[in-house]
Amino acid sequence: MNLQKQKAQVLDFVGELAKAPQNAETIAAEFLMLRLQGQDFDQLPDGLRKVLLAILPQASATEGQPSVSMPTKRSQFSEVYSGEHCKLEVKSSGRLGREVRLTINAGSSLEKAFDEINQKSQEKYGRDAIYRGTLYNDEGVKEVLKETKVITFTPVVKNSSNKAKFGDTSQDALLKENGMDWVDRPYITAATGAFRVGKGFPKDADNIGSTTDKGDLLKGLVARARSGAVGSYDLGVFGHYYDGHRFDDVVAAGSSPSN
Repeated sequence: MNLQKQKAQVLDFVGELAKAPQNAETIAAEFLMLRLQGQDFDQLPDGLRKVLLAILPQASATEGQPSVSMPTKRSQFSEVYSGEHCKLEVKSSGRLGREVRLTINAGSSLEKAFDEINQKSQEKYGRDAIYRGTLYNDEGVKEVLKETKVITFTPVVKNSSNKAKFGDTSQDALLKENGMDWVDRPYITAATGAFRVGKGFPKDADNIGSTTDKGDLLKGLVARARSGAVGSYDLGVFGHYYDGHRFDDVVAAGSSPSN
């Protein structure tokens, strides 16, 4: 289907979406953008997905209205961690690697999420999941959110190791080629800590943060963020600086186009 026809089909439903709850125009615009970017339907925020499922089938059946086929689902997100301040859902696979969906609730902050993750980790495993150090000082960590924040990203982007951060054939170029952007480090921190709580630590402490560590979201690698990087160690999720040079064990974490 060509781009103009695809736009027309979705825009034809704006009138139907007006019957939806508040912010219908925003919903329609967001759906259009996601559709044109090839985003999976199951990557939509829960509220948006429910509204579209309720509205679009009715609109498709309306006489004179063209039908819109929903993007085909691949693997589904499954919940790995849920707390008062944040929730983590994970896909088994994605085109560029395993995807995660992190939700930070309204009225919460990343700092509160970090603390809760560590509390749960202490209760289950007797140790912190996130090192109580520099990661707590990252920009935005203490900010209390007025609205719920949902970010979908790939913590370990395929084929992004052994590349400089910027320049030709770089990690930045790879992300842009795939419609992705850099992820702010606090989101990687929260997701990696939450995944650890959900999946646990290796029995042998020497294997923490190794390629055999099934509780390491980063698969024994270091994930480069918009600023700085994150890795998993026996002390918990740990912050790195890492300049822009290439390293065998440093990969890029890329956000999905909808973020």
